[in-house]
Parts: sequence; structure tokens; C-alpha cells
Amino acid sequence: SANVVIYTGAADILIQAGLTTQVALTLQPTGSGTGDVFIQVIWGTPPVSGWKVIPVYFNCDFHAVYFLNNNKGFSAGTNGTLLMTTDGGTNWIKKTINTTQVLSGIAFINDNLGFVTGYGGTLFRTLDGGETWTKITVNVSDNLYSIRFKNNTGIITCGGGKILRTTNGGETWTSQTLQYNNPGLLINSAFVENVMYVFGTGGNLFRSSDNGAVWYTTSNSLLAGWVQSGYFFSTSTGILAGGSGQLIKTTNDGGTWQHIPLTSEHLEELFFINNTTGWLVGDHGTIYKTTNQGSSWQKQVSNTNKWLNSVCFISEHLGFAVGQNSTILKYTGQ
Repeated sequence: SANVVIYTGAADILIQAGLTTQVALTLQPTGSGTGDVFIQVIWGTPPVSGWKVIPVYFNCDFHAVYFLNNNKGFSAGTNGTLLMTTDGGTNWIKKTINTTQVLSGIAFINDNLGFVTGYGGTLFRTLDGGETWTKITVNVSDNLYSIRFKNNTGIITCGGGKILRTTNGGETWTSQTLQYNNPGLLINSAFVENVMYVFGTGGNLFRSSDNGAVWYTTSNSLLAGWVQSGYFFSTSTGILAGGSGQLIKTTNDGGTWQHIPLTSEHLEELFFINNTTGWLVGDHGTIYKTTNQGSSWQKQVSNTNKWLNSVCFISEHLGFAVGQNSTILKYTGQ
């Protein structure tokens, strides 16, 4: 039959019959004597990637990506580059923004009001959905990293152990220096229920339950590295990712942390679509997916070896990742 092979020993053979259907291999002697037969069975379906590279022709490294809906999104990076798409990432146009600083974070409160952060105290605001951008003066000159909002309360993480905080939708911003033993960079934040978290270098996790007015810190040896991104499913359960493949999870509000062995690549950003399904990107085209709150992860085919700095999903079957050398990837689900 089509999937039965008589092996004569004349040459190596390879049977590939659909890979997910049964294959019969018959070994039939054709003469006398002794010898060895080695059989290697590789079973399974070759990995299929839902990610494809979107060609863009801008000389920059992208640090952030943000989508308002299936069609409209933004990507920001080095040399003051800010791109906008209105057709789901097929085409990107460069927006005029008066800076050459690295742009590192993007967030919108609604379809019209949005912000972009950058190095050297750079902050821009749009009131028309990203068509035009105006510089906002803040009282820090440190690098501004991530920006995140919950309703009208927002947090920008900064260098020098600082944050910028607003409670009026970004009309005004107040700087706060968070006190801890090992000063460093505050790189990212996470919000859940009525609690805010801030983390970065220095080995501390900051927690606030009053919209960021007062912060408390917890310290753990597993936090000692560079924490780049995090997500909290509840006030007790969260996951943090960072340098050299650091991936840790807590189920008791940071009292203890469990190390999740995954990779040695730097992990740059976590993004959860819901409380079970999430994505993780990092250096050298690293992409992982989880469907169980980060307890286990499946490596994905990214079709790139570039460093990926940011990831954003609009739905389970539509997402984007951006990074080094103008890399933009689009996921359409498999």
C-alpha cells in the first residue's frame, strides 16, 4: 500500500505520510545474514507560525506598540520615530513629533486622548487620536519608560527610582521618588483591581492600594535581577519577566516567588489577553505563549531573529510585536 515500505538495506529511507496519520513500516528480509536496523520515529505536526513580518522602511528600533482597535495602532522607537497604521498594520505612516529621543511607551485613555513617553523626560500628548502631538513639560529629566492608565489615574515609570503620577487624565503630572535600598530604574507597572505595582532594577516590587499616593515594597532574592515586565491576575497572583530569562510567579501577593525555567534570552514584555492566555517576547525573536496563567509556556515560531521589545494583542487571533531593526510582526492566529 502507499504507506508500506519494503526496506532492502540499499539506502536510508524517509517515510512522511501526512505526519498525523498512521504509517506502517515492514522490514522484509531479502537474503540471509545479520545486520543492524536503526529506526527513528519523529511524530507530530511541524510548527506552523501565525506570525508574519510586516515590511516597513524606517531606520529605527521599535520599543513600544499599542493598538486602539483592529485597524488603528502605533509603534514608537529610536530617533523620535512614531508610526501609525489605520489598516491593521499593513501600511504605516510616520507622524510628526518634535524630538529625536528614544520613544519608549504608548498609552491611550480613549480613542482621542493618548500619550507617548521617551528618554530625557520626554512626554507627548495627542487630543485627536494621534494625528498631532504636543510636548508636555514634566519636572524630571530622567528617562521615561512605560506609561499605564486606569481610568484617569496614570503612572509613568522613570529612571532614578522615580514615577510620574496623574489623577486627572494627564492634565498634570507629579513626580515621586520611591524609597528603597538599591536605587535603579523603574521600568514598568501593572494594575489589577484597586492595586498598582511598579518594578524594575534594584530587587524590589512596589505596591500601592490608594491610586499611587503611598507605596510599599517587598524584597525577594528572585527579584534581584532586571524585571522588565509583569502582569497581575489578582491581588495575590502575578508574574514578572526580565533579564537573562528571569520568569517568576507569585500566588501570595509577593510573599514568595516560584522560578519558571524557560530560556536564557532576555525577556522584554508580557501581554495577557485575558486571565489565562498571554504572550511573552524577548531577544533573538523569542516568543512564547501560555494558556494557564503562565505556569507553562509554548515556544512559538516568530520568523525573525531580531530582538523583540514589545507585544500587544487586540484579540486572541490578532496581535503585534515590534523590535530591533524596524521589525514589526503581525499575528493572525492558527
